Amino acid sequence: MGVRILPLLLVLLLLVGPLAAGIASSETKVGSNVDVRTIVALKIADGEAQKLLPPGWTVNPVASGPNQGANLTMTFLDQLLNQDPEGKPAGSARTLAFGVPAKNAATGAAGNNVVRILTANTAGIPGPYKVGAPAAFRLEQSIKATDMEPAAVSERWEVRAQSGGTVTLALDYTRALPARAKTEAKIYGGPDPNFFRIYRVDAGNDVLRSVPSSVDRVKKVQLRVTIPDLKKAFDGSEQIVSVTAIPWYVREVALP
Repeated sequence: MGVRILPLLLVLLLLVGPLAAGIASSETKVGSNVDVRTIVALKIADGEAQKLLPPGWTVNPVASGPNQGANLTMTFLDQLLNQDPEGKPAGSARTLAFGVPAKNAATGAAGNNVVRILTANTAGIPGPYKVGAPAAFRLEQSIKATDMEPAAVSERWEVRAQSGGTVTLALDYTRALPARAKTEAKIYGGPDPNFFRIYRVDAGNDVLRSVPSSVDRVKKVQLRVTIPDLKKAFDGSEQIVSVTAIPWYVREVALP
């Protein structure tokens, strides 16, 4: 597996150029990154999702698509490359980001609101959204494949928050052809309701399980959250709406 990492990085770096060209002259480039991601979208009690949001925001569950009905996303992020605006390395790290789809009646804004980030990169705390906290990460992954058959993947995450509690994810699935998508979005978060960052992304999305879309190539998924202030959100009533593997996630970030 290690022999293939360099060619993969070279291919992904070639994708960054076209994204960089999309940054408008009125914007300020913040940086860029290349990640491998796993996203778990969930339906938790709306009241618990609301508690995670800053003042002024209201939970706005995903209205359509493979995540329809979800009001919380957990993004397990293995960063391969992180660069500052000048293209210099800027501290790659493994991260777990919690997001709540929300809307703000006062500003008219709507979109994903980053409510919490656990990261191994202490230099990235509290981060641009002011919600970062330190954590220790352990990731194990194995891939088995024969000839032209789809690969079987086993993935294990353990995230130990410095403030107490853990998040563990155990996932076994069969790969399929990812759908390549280029997207642009405003991502909100933190105490300032007017603050957002602009993400321009080129990514491959492999939807492994989606209850709304009747897709399921997951052989095993176990998610356990023991972080104290999330106890009521993960009391056993939470439901996994979808699981998505993102084998490449190439992003340019800008401020308006």
